[in-house]
Order: sequence, then structure tokens, then C-alpha cells
Amino acid sequence: MKRILYTILLAIGTLSFSSCTDYINVDKYFYDQVSLDSAFSKRVYVEGWLSSAYSVMDYIGEYREPFRWASDDLYHPDMKDYVEGNYSADNQLGDEAEARKGESRLWKYYEGIRKASTFIVNVDRCPELTMDEIADMKGQARFLRAYCYWALIRVYGPVPLIPLEGLDVNLSYEELSLPREHFDNLVDFIDQELAESARSLPTKRTVNNLGRPTRGAALGLRSRVLLYAASPLFNGNTDFFNVKDCYGNQLVSQTYDETKWAKAAAAAKDVIELAKASGLYELYVVAPKATVLPSQRPPHNALYSDKNYPEGWADVDPLLSYKSNFDGTILGSKNPELIFTRTRIGTGHINDWAYQSTPKTLKGNNRLAVTQKQVDAYAMNDGRSITEAEATGDYVTQGFTTQAYAVANPFLPAKVNLMYNNREPRFYASIAYNGSVWEASSASESEFRDQQIFYYRGLNDGKQGFKEECPLTGVTLKKFYNSEIWLIKQR
Repeated sequence: MKRILYTILLAIGTLSFSSCTDYINVDKYFYDQVSLDSAFSKRVYVEGWLSSAYSVMDYIGEYREPFRWASDDLYHPDMKDYVEGNYSADNQLGDEAEARKGESRLWKYYEGIRKASTFIVNVDRCPELTMDEIADMKGQARFLRAYCYWALIRVYGPVPLIPLEGLDVNLSYEELSLPREHFDNLVDFIDQELAESARSLPTKRTVNNLGRPTRGAALGLRSRVLLYAASPLFNGNTDFFNVKDCYGNQLVSQTYDETKWAKAAAAAKDVIELAKASGLYELYVVAPKATVLPSQRPPHNALYSDKNYPEGWADVDPLLSYKSNFDGTILGSKNPELIFTRTRIGTGHINDWAYQSTPKTLKGNNRLAVTQKQVDAYAMNDGRSITEAEATGDYVTQGFTTQAYAVANPFLPAKVNLMYNNREPRFYASIAYNGSVWEASSASESEFRDQQIFYYRGLNDGKQGFKEECPLTGVTLKKFYNSEIWLIKQR
């Protein structure tokens, strides 16, 4: 059966993460000190060890985390167990291969922590490396170790903090079973690691090393971690009163601390100042096409419509500027918005996201759903919320478009609910609603081009007979969709 997939060249995310070529198996060195001496005796072995530490990043990222669907903005029928809260230590619900082994991918992060720590302790042994090279490699390893802890606390909250020198594997199980660390102590450790990492990492990498962290990556992640810690989730959340270690010690602070917001703000400013000083990191903008319709432009604004970017939008297309970041139009190496990007496996995962949201009419899986809550979060095209616009009659949920709408507004062909009218550019770049058009303009067969898809009562793509081969909410993603770049493959 034919499957239509997108040719996606860009791995998504301002802070998506990388793995490098794993050309040496370092596991054999872990518990053998003599072999460990050999592993750090030559440059090629050292580089291989660091590469192996990067391999844990294959398991990091929202798409591959077990809780990726347990949210109120996305839903997939294959993930009912996650949504219904059936995930546990005994029912880990990982990928089939891992489930058979009884492994949870998240705990592989501790393998990455150990590899990074072993590297930091031993890399100075290599006589073939310069001091600058060692400093850079240590910075990378510190970044990887910090990110592994960041990934763990996002899922588990307080987790054990492993000593920097590692643990003697010959110790008893009881001695190796460390208690969970206080959440604030974990954040402080991550903060210190990333700050130290930033001091030794370069501001920019070559294209061949795009997936390795830079100073901006370290500072950017540090900013995100501190913002997370300052948020109500962990800053005085009294709902976590019973989160304690085996000794009864409280692991999440029950007292609100405003200074955490100050730390987060200062960390964010560090990223901004670095961008200013280095000339890196700015919004990617696209000039408007000559044929752009008024409906594809923001409404006139006295302050911004007649001024060029960055003071206004006269010389940019807001829709294409945003959409180009997520549809393969611009390569990751050319995108000034990216601070850190995945290189090896990101494209494959994005293609799978695209396949999950592509209609069955276009040979996709047609099962990834976006919730109404997420739809309602998008603003109107004048910047107002739907609640504000509803008060003036500019946002309505009753009524449908006619064919006349399509002439002036390509987003609203006939039979589309008026709630999707006059929404912001990001909405039309990201959301496929009931009655939206999938262009697929490069498809050789006409049956795949310019298809209006109905998710409620559509015979092929809709919820006929309460089937699950459709977005159960009637809305899906269009974020990784490029209307002009399509590739037909055989399944």
C-alpha cells in the first residue's frame, strides 16, 4: 500500500536534542579499570566514548517519552493506557521491544549520566588532546549529564542524585540504592552543571557538528530548567506534601519562593545577552509573496502594519515565517532560531508524526487528535483571545462558510465552521480542522491533491460508525506539513 510521507529536512524545536555516530561500544570498559585506562589512552577512543554518551539522547524528546500522549492537547487511541493512568513500574508501556525486556527507556538516562561522569573523570588522561579540546569535551559531557537529570525530573520529580565519581558496582544492593534527592537540590545541581558547561563550550559549531551543544544551548537549557523550577508546579505546591523519601524527608518545598523567578529571569537574560553579543539567534522571517491575499495578512494596525520588521510586519509574511520552521522549507543549519537541534534521528520521528496526522484519503494513519482546549488557545488574527473576540461578536461558533468564502480566504472553503475564521497565522500553520484542505500539490496522482477533509462524517476520514481510524476530536495536526513537498513510498 502506498504511504504518503513528507520530505522533512528540519528537526523541530528550539531545544531539540542530538546523538552522534556511535562508532565504539564502550560498555565493556565500564567496570574494568584496566580497560578504562586503555579507553582514554587515544583520541579515537575518547571521541568514541563521548559519542556513546550522546547515544542516550535517542531516548530523549517528547515524542519518545512514555508520557507523550498523556496530556490535554494531544490524543492518540493507541495510547489509552497512558491517558487513563495505567502506567506503573510493573506496566511500563514502553516500545514493544523494550516492554519484552521489562525495561523503561527513561531509566536509560542513568546510563547516560554514568557514561558522562566516567568521561569527565578520565578524559584528562588522554595525551593526544589539547587543553582546549579537553575543556570542550568536558563541557559537552556536563551538558549531557545535566540534560539527563532534566529529563528525569520532568517525569519523576525528585530522583536519586548519583555521586560525581560514580558508584562502585561491587557494593551491595542496599548501598547502591540511593534515596531520592530534594527537588531543589537537583535543580541547583543542573543549574551549576550548565553554568560550568557554558564557560567551556564555544558559541558556534560547524555544520558537521550541529548536534553538539554550544554555550547558547547550555544557557538556554539552564533558563528553561530554572523557569520550570520557579513555576507553580514545584514552587510551593502543597499538593506534593506527601512526596517524601524513604526516611520521611520532604522532597518538594511547600513554601513559595519568589527568588526562584528572579533566578529564572536572570538566566533568560543571559541567553538574550549572548544572542546580542554573538549575533546569533533571531526570528526567521519570510518576505510576503506578490500573490498573498488580504486574508493571509494580519488586519491593519496603526503601529505595526506600515513598519518593516522588527518594528512591524510590512515586509514579512507572519504565516510563512512561522510555518517554514516546521515544514522542511529551511534546513536546521540555516535556521537562526535554533539553539540546539537533533541531527540523526529527528527527521524520522517527524515523518512519523506527519504520518499519524495525515488523512486516510492521503494514505496516512489519520489518528492523531488535537483537543478543543488546544484549538481555543490560539488567538484571533488581531491578537485578541477568542473570549475577548466573542464579547464583540467577532468570534462565533454557529454557522458554516459558503463557497464565497474560499475566493477571498483559502483557509475557509465551503462547509467550514465559522469558529475557524479570522484566526492567527500559527493556527492555520498548525491545525487541520474539519473541512480544511490538504493541498499535497507535488503528488503525481490528482486524487491526492487539494483534498477537503471532513473528520466528523467523512466516509474515509471521519468518525463513521464510531471507528477510531480518525482524529477522535475532529481536529488534527498540520504543523509538519509542507503542501509542496511530498514523497510517495511503498509500504
